[in-house]
Amino acid sequence: QSSVLGFWNTFTTKAKWEWLRWIRSTNQPETRKKRIQVAISKMEQGSRRPCCFDSSRCSVMEVSKSGVLLSE
Repeated sequence: QSSVLGFWNTFTTKAKWEWLRWIRSTNQPETRKKRIQVAISKMEQGSRRPCCFDSSRCSVMEVSKSGVLLSE
């Protein structure tokens, strides 16, 4: 997973935001765990973003403020 972390560190803020939003967009803890595993697998295959995800608002405090993506 260290290679995934290195790959993650090359992502833009928006790409990180999309992954975090996709993982956190479910209320079920088991679904979140599954999405984390899927995200790791996709990143190991070179995916830079999750597919088919509505990223119109962000609630992740580390990368947004009031739903607006922070600048890089």
